[in-house]
This record gives sequence, C-alpha cells and structure tokens, in this order.
Amino acid sequence: MDTRKSFKHRAAFFGVVAIVVFAFVPAALAGKGGNGGSTTNTGTLALATSAGAAPTSGTHFGDTVSFMGTTTSSAPNVELVCSQNGTVVYASLSGWYGNQTPWDSATGAFSTRSMTLTSQAWTGGTASCTATLYYISGLKLVTMATLPLTVSA
Repeated sequence: MDTRKSFKHRAAFFGVVAIVVFAFVPAALAGKGGNGGSTTNTGTLALATSAGAAPTSGTHFGDTVSFMGTTTSSAPNVELVCSQNGTVVYASLSGWYGNQTPWDSATGAFSTRSMTLTSQAWTGGTASCTATLYYISGLKLVTMATLPLTVSA
C-alpha cells in the first residue's frame, strides 16, 4: 500500500470536511442572533440633557449631550456621527453588555454617557448628526432606532 496516496486521500477528505464546516457553521450560528435567539429587538431613542430632560433651546457646537430610551436588546449600543459637507467630523459610541449602569436590563431603560460636540476635526460650525440605537447579531449591526440631529454653530 502506498502511504503517499493514502495521506493525500486523507488530506483531501479533511480539506473537504473543513470547507463544509466553514461554509455551514456560520450560517447556522447567524440564525441564532447575537442576543440569544432569533427574536427582533426594538428600541426608542431621544435626545437628553445631563438632567435627563429634553433640551429646550436646540443643540449647538460645544454642547454636551446624551441620549435616553428603552430597548429589548441585551446588548444595546448608541452611536453618534456628525458630518460637515459630507465629511465625518465627530463620532462617539456608548454600549452596554450585561447589566451595566446606566442601563436597566429589567426595564430596558438606558441613558448614554455624555458626549461633547467638538473634536480636532470639528472646530466650529453647523453639523448634521445621526444617533443610531443598534445591537450586533452575528456579523450584522441591526438598527432599532435613529435620531437625526442638526447641531447649530
């Protein structure tokens, strides 16, 4: 018996098995979702001041903002991205995993950390911003709510 031929057959067999595993296992896991099942999570998102109330005079460059809302996700994230003339000048992210303050997993209520609307790339002027509430399911970001926001100069 030729051991080289036998080794080549074994290597080819294990190669085929590896291809099948890598092709089907991610698809099976993706169906489970990143939040413990295939249920769709929901959420609400609103602008808040440091006191937790809606701002009354609009949002301006240099202000400190946060967001509040509720969600059924077990791992929510809120991302704020601001652009001027199509160029991103600011990005910030708040996320929770487990029962971290200020997120209450029992009620789904959350508030983000404070975000100051300025950066090295954003030194003044009006910007168009979008806050997005999302969770991660497998390799996908699943959006639950968005909130457009115009920041004045």
